[in-house]
Amino acid sequence: MKKSISLFEKLLVSVIVFAFGAVVLVQIFVNNDVLETVKSNETGIPVSLEESTIYISKGNLRFNFTGDKGVQIFLNGEKVKEEDEKSPFDLEVIDGDVVEVRNNNSETITLHLIDATDNLITPKMGSKYECEKGMTYLFKVEIQEKS
Repeated sequence: MKKSISLFEKLLVSVIVFAFGAVVLVQIFVNNDVLETVKSNETGIPVSLEESTIYISKGNLRFNFTGDKGVQIFLNGEKVKEEDEKSPFDLEVIDGDVVEVRNNNSETITLHLIDATDNLITPKMGSKYECEKGMTYLFKVEIQEKS
């Protein structure tokens, strides 16, 4: 009888120690800022460390264009805007993004960077880009690192 109680006590202590350790690990994962990037970004969608916006700087650009309608804006090769009006449009970017424009018209269009956040190194506010018919590479975004 004493052996079965001793075995039961050892099993009970082992289960309690394992459960306590699991709770501690879960709390570390939930509360650790470094691991925050594994869990999610600002939108709450789980992402990898490379795609997280918690530690990667981001900025905003505001463009205006002159010329005919039918301009498509591409960010890292994916179409993000299709502008049919000549009104200003905003673009949210992170460090390393590539911005391109597709002009579907035969007339040359001019894009003006009319506003940009202060942390942007490239492009500079006030920059102008001439875009012939077809796809035109504009720039690769450079942003100052968060401190």
